[in-house]
Amino acid sequence: RGNKRRMHGGGLYGRGRRRRAERPARGGLLTRVVLLAPLVVVCTRALRIVVTNDDGFETTNIQRLASSLIRAGHDVILSAPYAQQSGRSGSVKFLEPIAPTAAPSPGGAVAAGSPGVGPTGLQAQQFYVDGTPAMACLYGVDVLAPATWGAFPDLVISGPNEGDNMGLATAHSGTVGAAVTALGKGIPAIALSAEDQNGPKSDIAAGVVAAITVKLVAALAETTTTPPSSDGGDDDGGGTAPALLGGLPRGVGLNVNIPAFDANATADDVSFRVTDVGAASNFGLRFYENLADSPEAVAYYAGGDDPGALDGFPGVSIVSAGTPDFVAAGYVADASPWAETNAIATATAAGALEVAVSPMRSTFDATAALDAGWCLPGSLAAVCRPPTTSFPGSSSSSSCGNTNKRAPSSASVGTLAAAVAVGFAVGVAVAVVAGRALLVASNCRPEHGDHHKLPPRVMLWGADDDPDDDYDGVGGGDGIIL
Repeated sequence: RGNKRRMHGGGLYGRGRRRRAERPARGGLLTRVVLLAPLVVVCTRALRIVVTNDDGFETTNIQRLASSLIRAGHDVILSAPYAQQSGRSGSVKFLEPIAPTAAPSPGGAVAAGSPGVGPTGLQAQQFYVDGTPAMACLYGVDVLAPATWGAFPDLVISGPNEGDNMGLATAHSGTVGAAVTALGKGIPAIALSAEDQNGPKSDIAAGVVAAITVKLVAALAETTTTPPSSDGGDDDGGGTAPALLGGLPRGVGLNVNIPAFDANATADDVSFRVTDVGAASNFGLRFYENLADSPEAVAYYAGGDDPGALDGFPGVSIVSAGTPDFVAAGYVADASPWAETNAIATATAAGALEVAVSPMRSTFDATAALDAGWCLPGSLAAVCRPPTTSFPGSSSSSSCGNTNKRAPSSASVGTLAAAVAVGFAVGVAVAVVAGRALLVASNCRPEHGDHHKLPPRVMLWGADDDPDDDYDGVGGGDGIIL
């Protein structure tokens, strides 16, 4: 198992590199963007959080994170897989009853023959699911949260993963898959990964990762807004619609990667950089007719089973960036300095401890191509989406304090005016400080045109009014509920 963590890091490509960054100086200035928003009182608030992962409920990382979030004042439900589920992406077992467990849990907390879903026995409000990360997330969101809070959670955190999940890796990561499952329901979600910290200091490292996460969550909670209810009014906080966390549009979450750090590092040593997921990655995938031809597969089995057992058997293996096998697998380099893999590598080389924070969608929308006016060949006479379309409820202001801002739309001005009028009518003095930048030392990705912005629309809970969706104006077909 230790060798597996070293090779895979709990995520598909999450191998913990042995590179160690020097303790960095604290970087960046406190960046705040002050915006007006309707009827929002910004304050540090306790959140209802579902925590899951793909490494299993007994891992040090998830246990330390859950405890740290509780100490910070949040209400936490842990709903995680029974055992290691790396590389499962968003897979689920449809229409299959979850049978009793066939073996004890890896850490021995739950015996063989136990129900396939149940309490861990480790702490209150902690549960396991003998299934994939997405299934564990669904159990927390669909069953545990309504039973405990009478509502969906304010936030889902998937992780911390034992290894990074960046660039190409995100499509196959169980950590990311669980977070995307929550985003599909309109629930804010963070996929959290930390470069592997094996050895005697792993528990200390888990504590630092948890402290960094608590710091990030506190900053996002400062800019949490109350969403509209399904009947058009403002939700009173007791409904089922989760809050809009950190000023992110509905259906947009964060892929967060924490690099390796030395034994003396603390949460106060980190800075944050807003990045792109990008295509740059430390690892890729390749199918081998003979797994014995894969250096990674041979190294993986070297610590246990006989490497010779691979000879003559086909299978999929990992290929490391910068190797001939990576190039032979067809991967093309992404040299963008804002790709999260490259941003972390650059910061680490400079001796800085910088956390990459990348917005991600719940779907595989390619808005860059659509905004640029891509369409099918003219011979097909297809109906094409107009380029740079502004959909109802769009929000195009910069969240990183750039000076290249658009003028607010008339709809936005009208909404603000109405909100102010209502506020004064009820005699409530509302101090509105909805900062869309993290209230931590952060560096924001500069704007390079509309196609690099977050999707220009806000998806309301239960509906997506974009007429160009492939469900003809409806955000999706059949949903999944556990």
